[in-house]
Order: sequence, then structure tokens, then C-alpha cells
Amino acid sequence: MNQKKLENTNEEVVSEELTTETSTTSKDYSGLTINELIDEVNKLIKSEDVFINAKTIDIIKSVFYKKVNTEKEQKKAEFLSNEGVEEDFSYT
Repeated sequence: MNQKKLENTNEEVVSEELTTETSTTSKDYSGLTINELIDEVNKLIKSEDVFINAKTIDIIKSVFYKKVNTEKEQKKAEFLSNEGVEEDFSYT
């Protein structure tokens, strides 16, 4: 196989991977619960090529941490409103 044909083949593979990744990242994950986000990541991890889904997994991870932090702050505010001391607050 000559060099030009090899370069074209590599470009096609990269283009196909980017197209596949782009099409999977168009979903809005912000409406999912924490457990649903975990399920989505588990599905993507079990796919044939996890590297194609890496960007989508990063998006889900970002949404997951935002939701966990929001929930933590809500629980903390609730704890403090019930006359709790901040140092005693524990989130699990």
C-alpha cells in the first residue's frame, strides 16, 4: 500500500470516529438522575470501543459531579438549618 493511500485510509478512520463520537454526544444528560448517569456510563464502557465514547463519558462525568455537589450543598443547608454544626456535617 503506498503512503498516499495509507494516509487516506487513516483520515477516513479518524473521520468516522469523530462522526460517531459527535453523534453520541448530542444527548442532553442534565435531565437524568445520578443513577441514570451511572447507567449511561456503564453502557458506554461496555461498548466495543470505549475510546470513541471518551468525550461522552467526560460530559456525563461533568454532569454527575455537578449533581452530586448540588445534592451535597442541599443536604448541608438542611443539616445547618436543623441547628447542626458545619464541622459535624458528613455527606455520604
